[in-house]
Amino acid sequence: MVDRGGGMPGGSRFEPGMHPHHRPQSQILVREIDLTTNAAHPIVRIGDRVHRPAGFWSEANQQLLTHLAKLGFNAAPRPYGFDEVGREVVGFVEGDSGAVGWYRIHSEQGLRKYAALLRDYHRAVKNFKPTGGVEFSNGSTRVMGGQVVCHGDFGPWNLVWDEEGPIGILDWDLAHPADPLFDVLYAVEYSAPYRDDQAALDFHHFDEAPDRRRRIEVFFDEYGIAVPENIHVLVAAMQRGVGDQVRYLASRGSKFQQALVNDGDLEIIENRAQWSEAQTF
Repeated sequence: MVDRGGGMPGGSRFEPGMHPHHRPQSQILVREIDLTTNAAHPIVRIGDRVHRPAGFWSEANQQLLTHLAKLGFNAAPRPYGFDEVGREVVGFVEGDSGAVGWYRIHSEQGLRKYAALLRDYHRAVKNFKPTGGVEFSNGSTRVMGGQVVCHGDFGPWNLVWDEEGPIGILDWDLAHPADPLFDVLYAVEYSAPYRDDQAALDFHHFDEAPDRRRRIEVFFDEYGIAVPENIHVLVAAMQRGVGDQVRYLASRGSKFQQALVNDGDLEIIENRAQWSEAQTF
């Protein structure tokens, strides 16, 4: 999808206290803090929890986050079900997120920490199996052999950072069963990045054109697998898969993806895929 910042604050690193709705009204003044970055997807913080629009995938995501919480994977938000108006509720985590994430992955150290968090998430989720026929964002209800539930949107803008590195993963709406390489290629698309030099300077905020091959090798090395020989073709296929998911979610009524389709995002994705598969670095 188009480069963007923002995301859902949430995470289990900071254990939330009692929800304001469960305290006597005489003791508190409930205040909503608007965290919305897109009008089609309003998000608010109430106390130490985040209330966000639910989708058909939200029950599956609650199961996923519950699994991660039981394992003690502290980079995932704590799940708190749904509020009285049907919004999904997760824990809030304090830290830096959104556009600041681009700067945090410029250095090799930051890039390695980015890759390490993805590796650790995939290890934590490898044995998760959803129950009850719940649907993920691509319509899948099962995790097949060789698959994990990928985050689906593992960009630096969707992480929470402190001074040491990434401490939280935000915005799980696009989580879906797939080969874990999907998440790796997605992260590499945005961290190599698979963009021309001008875009790397203007939108990814590099001071000079990055050594993309070196950055790809660093990411794969930290994640723990070899760089595929046909990586440019694989990145292009992943990008087209992102386009397919945008198209699918728009057909299921998601306003955010419908807006992307109306704004020409599918054409942008295809142009990027063609650029990626033509590279030789």
